[in-house]
Amino acid sequence: MALLDRDEIIRSLQRLGQLAAAEGEVIRLVAVGGAVMVLGFNARLSTRDVDALILAPSDIGRVRNWVKKVADEQGWPDDWLNDGAKGFLIGVSAGPILLEVPGIVVQRPLRASHCLQ
Repeated sequence: MALLDRDEIIRSLQRLGQLAAAEGEVIRLVAVGGAVMVLGFNARLSTRDVDALILAPSDIGRVRNWVKKVADEQGWPDDWLNDGAKGFLIGVSAGPILLEVPGIVVQRPLRASHCLQ
């Protein structure tokens, strides 16, 4: 997969929010890794995927279905947004909001959050 730049990440997250809102849901994510560096700090121009902890809705399967729909629309792999980093994170608390549009709120972790080494 090609790298995702800031605009592509924002557009894909907005689309994800549209899908959730159409079903009366709001997705709450804590983004980590490269996506935070792109969206939150402008420290990178792009990232390979969006690593995030899914806080809501509690039915993660629904979120994965919406993620897959966006992937299909964009011609991307199904894991363009994934929670693969969750096993490396301890006590992550949601911090400042990176993106808030109908159907989705994306935050970055508080700086006091810890990563497993």
